[in-house]
Amino acid sequence: MLFSNALVRTPGHSVINGIDDYADLGRPDYERALAQHQAYVDLLSDRGVAVTVLDP
Repeated sequence: MLFSNALVRTPGHSVINGIDDYADLGRPDYERALAQHQAYVDLLSDRGVAVTVLDP
């Protein structure tokens, strides 16, 4: 394994102010961003990585 610890930061609500015309996908969705972030954290944890989650 390349690493055993990860430091991540929960997306802040301002993520919806990000790029809004990339590939014509529309504005970012905050709830979806949170769900995707949680899936990433879960994946790391499932692989044995100790994840520290910081506030937005």
